[in-house]
Amino acid sequence: MALYTEHQVGPRNAKTFPRPQPARHPNSMGSTFTGSILFSFSRSRVFLTENILNRAGPPRSITKERQRTGTAAAAELGFALWRTTFLYLLLPRHQAAAATFNHRFCTLSVKPADEQSSNGASFRVSALPNLKEQVSPVLGRFNRARAARLTLPHFVSQTPLFMPVGTQGTIKGLTTNQLEEIGCQIILGNTYHLALRPTSELIDELGGLHKFMNWPRAMLTDSGGFQMVSLLHLADITEKGVTFQSPVDGKPMLLTPEESIQIQNRIGADIIMALDDVVKTTITGPRIEEAMYRTLRWIDRCIAAHKKPNEQNLFGIVQGGLDPVLRDICVRGLVERNLPGYAIGGLAGGEDKDSFWRVVAQCTALLPEDKPRYVMGVGYPLDIVVCSALGADLYDCVYPTRTARFGTALVPEGVLKLKHKAMAEDTRPIDPTCSCMVCKNYTRAYIHCLVTKDAMGSQLLSYHNLHYMLQLSRDLHSSIIEERFPDFVRGFLQKMVNAECECSRKERDS
Repeated sequence: MALYTEHQVGPRNAKTFPRPQPARHPNSMGSTFTGSILFSFSRSRVFLTENILNRAGPPRSITKERQRTGTAAAAELGFALWRTTFLYLLLPRHQAAAATFNHRFCTLSVKPADEQSSNGASFRVSALPNLKEQVSPVLGRFNRARAARLTLPHFVSQTPLFMPVGTQGTIKGLTTNQLEEIGCQIILGNTYHLALRPTSELIDELGGLHKFMNWPRAMLTDSGGFQMVSLLHLADITEKGVTFQSPVDGKPMLLTPEESIQIQNRIGADIIMALDDVVKTTITGPRIEEAMYRTLRWIDRCIAAHKKPNEQNLFGIVQGGLDPVLRDICVRGLVERNLPGYAIGGLAGGEDKDSFWRVVAQCTALLPEDKPRYVMGVGYPLDIVVCSALGADLYDCVYPTRTARFGTALVPEGVLKLKHKAMAEDTRPIDPTCSCMVCKNYTRAYIHCLVTKDAMGSQLLSYHNLHYMLQLSRDLHSSIIEERFPDFVRGFLQKMVNAECECSRKERDS
């Protein structure tokens, strides 16, 4: 079985040109990928292969036209991806890093371990003007993977970090006290839905969203751009903005970049997102390019409209579909504007994993080392582990709570479907290794009974699933700091692999 597959851009008979050097951001560490761990299936057997590569990556074919643009280098990311069932990159170890946040909450500068002070290095957090400066322990990295501390106006967060989605100011089925219990650090709200009801004016009048929903920790609000895809049948997109037909009362609602920022200023989240032109990654053609350039034009309007730059941090969003040239242009355009942080958008919309991870790797390679990187709409545990290895920091998705409402629990082996008849007499907890309240107090049989008849079942599963995702975030953070990230990833994937092999064996025996 061939474990290594080279990728080509363009048709098979395209002329091959010398591969350009990877494009690098001036703030990047400048290191190249020289190692990886490869996981793949061959029937029921699992192969773990370590490839030590003393080169930037597999050769590629590119068109002459794209090489002339000088941006085809963005596709050459200095790493190799393999088309396998489970694909994973682990990169060579570099020295531990001390990190300093000093631009609002989120400027990260890296200092080699041998430059750290002899009395114990630390990274200094300079928060917003009204917050005291804090000193925190040394954080670490494993090449691209990094563990950092994010100081926001309402909370100090650790990355990598998963953020649950509370679209209308609530995580369905859970109280804010329960979210604190399981270690939730940042909640995501949606500008579009909050503007419809209860309205941003009312939220502002009542003291902002934190006070309105009784949430003392950090918040992030989306711009409303995602609704261009999810509510496309209700939306009309122009250069001015997006006109939605309200699903509440049917009235038209114009959401411009300026209006999106004004709404988010009134809501009062710690991190606010610029309005971007969102298209599905499965769409091809000129619409992708149009959306990318419009996103760059809109970011300037968002910056001009932002009235609370010392209280709220505006993130720009990288668009460009699966086109590496367009992604490169968008990344460089946003970096020139020196924003507090950057998001990678337009993914998790039906594209294959290979393409998805390749875009994430391209963007993280070009984004500044000293700013947070947020991959939007990502909630599968495997994706979070892979994206963290590629240098991403923040993630959000409805997946953990939505799948809970369908009776499915997240476990280290993958998923556990509690509606299945086999669960009816199973007296074990959902996950014997889990320390959450649900696994300590309830059996699979009890939850099976609930998920088929009672809303309490989805509430218990939502609690467990979010605990699982937040524990995964904590495990990623600690494994990087403690220099055992490769071992953690091997163990994480091996559990999934073993479960798949066991399922295959049972199928053969039955």
